[in-house]
Amino acid sequence: MWRPSEIVVNRDILDDPITQHLIAQCPNIPVRHIGDSRSESIKAASTILTNAPDQMLPAIQAGKQVIHIAPVGSTTVDEFLIEDERMMCPAFDRLKFASNGCFYSCDWCFLKATYRAQQNYITVRVEYDKIKKQIHKRLSQTNKPVMFNTGELADSLAMEHLTKSVQEFVPYFAQTDNGYMYLLTKSTNIDAILDLEHNERTIVAWSLNADVISRRYEVGAPSLAERLNAARRVQDAGYPVRVRLDPILPVEGWQRIYAEAIEQIFAQLSPERITLGTLRFEKQFYNMRNTIFQDDNLKQIVGTMQGMLDKKGKSEGKYSFSDEQRIEMFRFAINEIRRHDENVAIALCKESVELWDKLGLSLSDLRCACVYGGENLEARDEVLEVRREAFDLESYLEGQELENRKLYTLPLQALSPDPEQPRKHIDETETDDLAQSIREHGVLQPILFRKDSEAGKLVIVSGERRYRASVKAEKTDIPAIYYAGDNVAEVALVENIQRQDLTPIEEAEALQRLQKEQKYSQSQLSSVIGKAVSTISEILSLNKLPEDIKSKCRESGAYSRRALVEVVKASTQEEMKTRFKKVAKGSMTSDQLRQDTRQPRSADAKILTALRALQTQLRDINLGALDAEKRNAVEDRLREVRQAINAKLT
Repeated sequence: MWRPSEIVVNRDILDDPITQHLIAQCPNIPVRHIGDSRSESIKAASTILTNAPDQMLPAIQAGKQVIHIAPVGSTTVDEFLIEDERMMCPAFDRLKFASNGCFYSCDWCFLKATYRAQQNYITVRVEYDKIKKQIHKRLSQTNKPVMFNTGELADSLAMEHLTKSVQEFVPYFAQTDNGYMYLLTKSTNIDAILDLEHNERTIVAWSLNADVISRRYEVGAPSLAERLNAARRVQDAGYPVRVRLDPILPVEGWQRIYAEAIEQIFAQLSPERITLGTLRFEKQFYNMRNTIFQDDNLKQIVGTMQGMLDKKGKSEGKYSFSDEQRIEMFRFAINEIRRHDENVAIALCKESVELWDKLGLSLSDLRCACVYGGENLEARDEVLEVRREAFDLESYLEGQELENRKLYTLPLQALSPDPEQPRKHIDETETDDLAQSIREHGVLQPILFRKDSEAGKLVIVSGERRYRASVKAEKTDIPAIYYAGDNVAEVALVENIQRQDLTPIEEAEALQRLQKEQKYSQSQLSSVIGKAVSTISEILSLNKLPEDIKSKCRESGAYSRRALVEVVKASTQEEMKTRFKKVAKGSMTSDQLRQDTRQPRSADAKILTALRALQTQLRDINLGALDAEKRNAVEDRLREVRQAINAKLT
């Protein structure tokens, strides 16, 4: 168990039981007394801090040996909110048992820039009765669940043997009506909390990374295997357990490294939620990269970062890797996670709305690891620049039943977009043009909506672009027709197709979902949509395209269905990608693709295709996921393949 090399204690709380416990746990450690908790007083009283080097990084490292025991203060409980509305991050409450960091030496810790060498010591707060009063006051202000994050400014469990804060507050939160405590940790310091009565009001999340990454850049923290073992024991004790895989780094061989890490996570845990992130620094931290990092390789990696956001008259926000790199890393991680658990909630940490959209993640029901339930952050989107107030549907209707096919004028805050709507990408330029038209002429075509009684809200069936444009035009209401039928997905799809608003991929995905939900044959789909069976078959075939191609096609309507149908006729995904590149560059038309598809394939081409398929299959083999008998059988067959290859090569 870690101990500091020096303790600086405010005289006002010398008699506090936690102060006495902490000092008792550190025999033979020098204790300095001060009359206030100003940083100047703390540094003047501390021998270690007084003699620390003037350079920032050595001064920060020296401060990790010093604990300052402080009174509560007025902001031990406060609300955290990212002011830049372009960054998707829910507001949450902070509970600061400790701050200024911890004794781990994570190279990328943002607190290096937050506190620098001015407050380069670890602060722990005592007076737990006063903290409980602050929590009670916050909880009394609302009847909604409030989750208090204890890991924003320090590791939630690393110093538990000294502070006993979690031991004190797990039973406290277990008795509250609407209070929850969130612990974020890299620690294995869990023994004291395993037998506590928690009533699932304390949620524990582990900050994890691939083992080779954490050993190099998270110096002093437990290994991945040690963290997972601790997380499993806490999960076995009945606590809700979540995971934060962050930061994912684009080092050489990162796909293999993170695939193995995700494999290890699911071998030990069944996490409720997983939040993904990568390095994202404030500009001042980014500018200090050559002096604040210990590792030269990390300096080179960080040197490739850039401003995350389109300026649009504002700052570039945080610095991170390019959109393309982040999308590639997150999509890979999401696909690997889905191989193990199709239903676990996945969120992105402090990311832009564009990336959420491109990765197909919902901002209308964000389930980040650090929030209690779901959060609707569509109101943070610049396109939806309206703050939805709490909307009481029953009060609005005043006991009246909505009539099917009747026209209503609804306040915008009464409506919620449908996350299952067919169209996944809405062109912002078109939305701007429509908003201008609505400012001048109003909404000429009503939208369609349905009632979700269970959720207590009205959901848009079709017309989301008109809704978004109305918000952007600063309108307060919109004409809307109520639809009470059962085939909502069918109505939304038909309406969009008839208005030709969907890209070919959105159309294919929507048809596939409709077919699955309604158990329609292609013939039945043909009748519903009003297209020939052969056309329905072609549209559905586009779902076979590789995900990266589909992603590009969702974002752009430049690719015709005719060309994509010819692309998907290739026999392998690699050939599809090759053909698509030619289409994207304009070097091959759909007619040329069709002619190429119909040409008889030579024996040489068939051999190359078979070898490419074998390569793909070999990459997908995961020996670690097989039991011993199957693994031995696969290894024997691989040796036979190697012998056959060697024979051909010689």
